[in-house]
Amino acid sequence: MVRAIDDAIDVLATRFPTLNWVYYDVDGTAGAERGWHWLGADDEDVMMCVFRGKAIHEEFHRQDFFFFNYAFQGSFEAVSQYRGNRIRVSQNELVAGQPFTGYALDGQSDEEIINVGVLVRRELFFRRFLPLLSSSRRLMHFFLDPEGNRYSNEFIHVSARRGFPYRELLKLMIIEYANGGTGSQDILMSMALALTVYVARQYELENPRKPHGDVMEDVNDYIATHLESATLDSTAAAFGYHPNYLSGLVRKKTSKTFTQIRTEHRMRRADLLLGSTTLPIEDIASMLGYSSTSNFYGVYRAYSGHSPRGLA
Repeated sequence: MVRAIDDAIDVLATRFPTLNWVYYDVDGTAGAERGWHWLGADDEDVMMCVFRGKAIHEEFHRQDFFFFNYAFQGSFEAVSQYRGNRIRVSQNELVAGQPFTGYALDGQSDEEIINVGVLVRRELFFRRFLPLLSSSRRLMHFFLDPEGNRYSNEFIHVSARRGFPYRELLKLMIIEYANGGTGSQDILMSMALALTVYVARQYELENPRKPHGDVMEDVNDYIATHLESATLDSTAAAFGYHPNYLSGLVRKKTSKTFTQIRTEHRMRRADLLLGSTTLPIEDIASMLGYSSTSNFYGVYRAYSGHSPRGLA
């Protein structure tokens, strides 16, 4: 394994300078903003790139793909939109970012720095990765915000933590990408999915939702994070209430039924997904807990007065 990973890093580090590092002028910025297009091959949805050297200094830029940057060896700084906003990414830590995020890596050391980048096409992320994050409103908005705000300036910084095998997983991805072969993209997609889920799990663990102290605010939070599965019974059980008690409480405080409250949450999420992604209606309906697309269509039309995406 040691020889295999060393050889794979050699291959990708040698390839790194030959990638298409051509900056383009970002639309609407009159040349003030620079960006990168997809760096992988046309038939790739996931790619790996490895920088190895004693100094890395990127021009501040934006890109049209999702990314993870992992400090495999040494450390570097990640710079956000506000150039004074710099965070230290130490060995075995990573940062995750969205398309169009203002970003740059910057680092210099007497020892070699090895940065491992995992790049994921937007279309794949929306189609396959986003549904796995649907239980977290904050992560959903993090990954979707750039679609409504092309100049979002955030990224997630994940520290090394026991129980999160980023290094082992990335070693496998580096070896797979360097060697290639039949089905390689399918394998990389599965491992990139696992990487995303681990990042999401750690993010939620380190940023727990705090109880509001108000029953309806807590109930709303529960529904919003369990849109595909929340029922009156499951929500009542989560708070130790009898379903009849919770039903009466919801109606008393809001003058609405539990089903109406849940529908409002689902429709707000539907609008977010419809406006921010190219996901098929069928996928959105499933993510929101609807057993059939026709059921979703009916509820959405009744709620909004029109069909999803303005279809007749």
